[in-house]
Amino acid sequence: MIALKERQVQSILIVDDSTSNLDLMRKILVSQDYQVELADNSKSALLQGIKAPPDLIVLNLMMSTTEGFEVTSFLRKEPKLAQIPILLLNGNSCLNHGQLKDLEANTVIHKPFELDILLLSINSLLQTNNAQEKNNHQQQLENVPLFQEKIILLDLNEDNPLRQEQQELEAIQNNHPEAIFWQALSARGYEIVDCSLNNPLV
Repeated sequence: MIALKERQVQSILIVDDSTSNLDLMRKILVSQDYQVELADNSKSALLQGIKAPPDLIVLNLMMSTTEGFEVTSFLRKEPKLAQIPILLLNGNSCLNHGQLKDLEANTVIHKPFELDILLLSINSLLQTNNAQEKNNHQQQLENVPLFQEKIILLDLNEDNPLRQEQQELEAIQNNHPEAIFWQALSARGYEIVDCSLNNPLV
């Protein structure tokens, strides 16, 4: 199934074993109109992330109960979370560039940091991720098999309110590139399923 609609509110999962840090980050990000989920350990982060994959993960690298190294490793190994951008908050000045690179995080902010730097980094990661999702969606549209002839043909009477919409869609299907037709269906609220020709829509 192809996801067609962007989420209006972007979600951020914050991972930190400090209750005060979680509460502060939640207040900051909620004030910026983000949807915020909290996790205080690696297991909770994985469970919440798998249940409802966020748009971004903000992770405190140095935690007392669970190392951020362990959390990032778990996240990158989970297929549903592997491509989600990770922003690391690092308070360990002893870590070198090579160690941080091995974590496969998208961005690292070193403590102490200014609030503006945090918000700018979050916004940048989300915009980059949104652009990548749009690109992937466009590629999916281009790779979907052509509809079989008259695939959207419905047996409707002339006075049926759906008749006009059917005629409009048939005109788009016959006179425009395939991607335009898919976009038209998407804009009208249709759910698009990627089916092989062995199992055509009926």
